[in-house]
Amino acid sequence: AERALELNPESSEAFTAKGFFHYHVNKDYEPAMVAFDRAIQIQSDNASALEGKALVLRRISRWNESIELMDRALRYNPRDVGLVFNQGDSLMFVRNYDRADALLEKAIEIQSDYVFAYFYRAMNFVLESGDVDSARAMLESMPDTEAPDPYWMWWILETLERDTEAALAIADRFQMETFPLGAKVQAPSLMRGLTYLYAGEPELARPHLEEAKVILERSIETRQDAFRYRSALGRTLAALGDKDEAMRQAEQAEREYPLSRDSAWGSQVAVDLAHTYVMVGEAAKAIEVLDRLLSIPSEFSVSWMELDPRWDALRGRPDFQAMLDSHRK
Repeated sequence: AERALELNPESSEAFTAKGFFHYHVNKDYEPAMVAFDRAIQIQSDNASALEGKALVLRRISRWNESIELMDRALRYNPRDVGLVFNQGDSLMFVRNYDRADALLEKAIEIQSDYVFAYFYRAMNFVLESGDVDSARAMLESMPDTEAPDPYWMWWILETLERDTEAALAIADRFQMETFPLGAKVQAPSLMRGLTYLYAGEPELARPHLEEAKVILERSIETRQDAFRYRSALGRTLAALGDKDEAMRQAEQAEREYPLSRDSAWGSQVAVDLAHTYVMVGEAAKAIEVLDRLLSIPSEFSVSWMELDPRWDALRGRPDFQAMLDSHRK
């Protein structure tokens, strides 16, 4: 991008490329915004620059502006599958599930092998109304893929329905030690351990949790994005009964990647913190985090929570039920 700008200082495309470099590679949103603004100033119908700025805006919690700008980009480029998908994702965050579904359906119509649209549309069904059957049908219609993310959603659906055997079969599909998922990493060994815990089988869970602990501790020592691994390690240690260290790791992950830094992906780290609190018996702290997540744009909803085994230990608490009731439509 810098070389292109030397050759043509008024290149909207070069400024767009510079913006995406800062956004994707450096995760540095201020210079990304400057670059996208300059690209748009040069060429007001540059849909890629408009999309880039919209992506930055949602990271810094300016959701309404982001959605308006993405709509403007869609007017210029209505058949860009990534643009359509990203707007569907943003609308899920702000809980406009009907319009999110329409856009995700459109993404599939534009490109039938765009597997992330199937994955997110399945998520949207659960977020809106807890409709696991429609989510399952969506994943069943998805083309075969090597991407791990949609199969993580399969695992989620099996855990929501308390189908231990099916959830374990999905977890066993993964051959890698960990894989990225948004701001988080997933460890198949942790998935297996949690599946057994949800089924009330802590002894069967333990060897898988011990395996996850070794993998995640090693990763923290070698990765720049250590917060991802701390977040998963906090849950692992909580499941193993190490309360103090579990809380230390989960809280440090949240400090390293807070919602104030990233209002989109930061919510994923906050959810893991709440889950850690539940497993170590800090119910009031967990409810405080969950209440906050339901109060802001997030891929989180009452309908999903009512099915999710992560929150089973809270269900008998009046404060938990009151919190859920306060966020119902």
